Amino acid sequence: MAFESIFYQDILQENQAKIYQSMKPHIRWQDLRRFLLYNFSDAASLDYHKENVNSAYRRAQSRISNALRKVFQKCGRRDVPVVILAYSLGCHVISNYIWDAQQSAPDAGVWTKDTPLKDKAEANFLRLNSLDHLITIGCNIPVFVAGYKNIKPFDKPNRTFKWSNLYDKDDILGWPLAPLSPSYGKLVKDVPINANENVSDLFTKSWNPYSHENYFGDSSVVRTVGDALNL
Repeated sequence: MAFESIFYQDILQENQAKIYQSMKPHIRWQDLRRFLLYNFSDAASLDYHKENVNSAYRRAQSRISNALRKVFQKCGRRDVPVVILAYSLGCHVISNYIWDAQQSAPDAGVWTKDTPLKDKAEANFLRLNSLDHLITIGCNIPVFVAGYKNIKPFDKPNRTFKWSNLYDKDDILGWPLAPLSPSYGKLVKDVPINANENVSDLFTKSWNPYSHENYFGDSSVVRTVGDALNL
């Protein structure tokens, strides 16, 4: 197996921290405000002028394609099955990446016409045509698509593809996906869990927005990832 992590938060973090520090002396509920500021400004910033060559949207997608390129090299440039574990806004980011990769002429991201790939095998891999399992955790895609009349996901990359969406009912940033539309209902399996199974301070973290930060100690997450990797 070959593993790569994808981190794009630093594209946005510096400005967010400056804004928060300038606001801090003038506000209450500072921890909650920081939680909301960092999460929601990420989404707004990524979509701002996303068609620009140096946009945050495109730079985030470049992190994805670069990581996939490394995996492709590690696996001997073979079209091996891919498992992706995405968290929070990263679920929306990877969904956009796959959507754009499936379009003939997207208007933003790394798959626009000005970034052609001559190596067909690498292009197919980077387009995630061999994506075997997508696991989304604390996914907030509904926040971004709820205003659209026609809501649909990317097309199924291949016949064996699976999408498992894990969410905590108390997490205001983690949502089920199947109820979004009939097409989402066919593509996604929602898995409601308690994200705080192993958190000692359940009273303060199990039933409120901070549950969004406690998914990775949950045994359901471990089992889902293990099943996806055939462990």
